[in-house]
Amino acid sequence: MAKKMRGMFSTLAVLLFCMGILAFVIPLASQGIRSSHAVSSMIGSDTGMARYAAIGDQLRKIGATAYNITVSNNTVELRESFPVRSISQELEAFRAFEQNYSDVNVSMETGNLANGTFLIIPSNVTISHAQDRAYIVPSGAGSGEQVAGYVILLNFPAAAVDSAGWETISRDNGSGGLPVRVHVQDATYSTYLDFYESVSRTGTSRMNITKDGALVGYVVFSGPSAVEIYSKEKMDLKALAEFRNEVRVETGDLLSVRAAANKTARLRVA
Repeated sequence: MAKKMRGMFSTLAVLLFCMGILAFVIPLASQGIRSSHAVSSMIGSDTGMARYAAIGDQLRKIGATAYNITVSNNTVELRESFPVRSISQELEAFRAFEQNYSDVNVSMETGNLANGTFLIIPSNVTISHAQDRAYIVPSGAGSGEQVAGYVILLNFPAAAVDSAGWETISRDNGSGGLPVRVHVQDATYSTYLDFYESVSRTGTSRMNITKDGALVGYVVFSGPSAVEIYSKEKMDLKALAEFRNEVRVETGDLLSVRAAANKTARLRVA
């Protein structure tokens, strides 16, 4: 009888010991599963964010072959060559590749980038293009006052221009004027002209650029603190727009990557 009792107590002790181990192990296993899920989610999130960044970088590289835009604090710099080259086919090929072969769900708009349309945020100023001209236009209430000045540098091929001058100018030398500089030269420096003025933010000031008296291009400043640059000939343009506050440049096109963590935002250029 005593042996049976000892056997029963031994069995009970072993059972209780095993139950204690299970009670300890099960929460650990559950925690391990949750941790594994969390790690997988983090990896998926990192993958989605990395893919978004990589696609955005590639879109910016394609865009820069036609419109090279950089920002330094409160100054936007635009470099390009006229006639402006089309990047529509390159963007469409890249968009189709990503949508057909990417390991994540990608959706991208490229219309504004293809057309050379950009938004300067938060000053509410638009950069836009045609093949032979570029525009920088404040488009919201008070946005013209956010423009602190322009520098427009025009570099033409050798002997393509020989003169430049104001056809009409609306000066404003007061505190409300818009400081501008227009520089015109050819590749050999045989023409090298610099113009510094403070023009009216609401009036119209037009500079004509000529060769043997024939119009080659022009720069027009008009309200509200806008500028248009035109050239019928090949030309390298460097335009700097200075603002009163720090700015960034976006296209307005949406880029979306759907993975464990979704990322959707307007494509930032600079």
